[in-house]
Amino acid sequence: MRQEENQYLAVPMDVVREYPEELQRLLGYDVCPPFLGWYESSNPHTLLAERAG
Repeated sequence: MRQEENQYLAVPMDVVREYPEELQRLLGYDVCPPFLGWYESSNPHTLLAERAG
């Protein structure tokens, strides 16, 4: 499942964007089978890329 602490609130998105992709995914910016962690029917990792540019 997910970690106990809500990393989306604990670490600002601007800071997460500076982390390596593997660490971003470990913090929860990824989808786990079977579709756990989706954000608006999409992988939350794409949210980091969309808002950065």
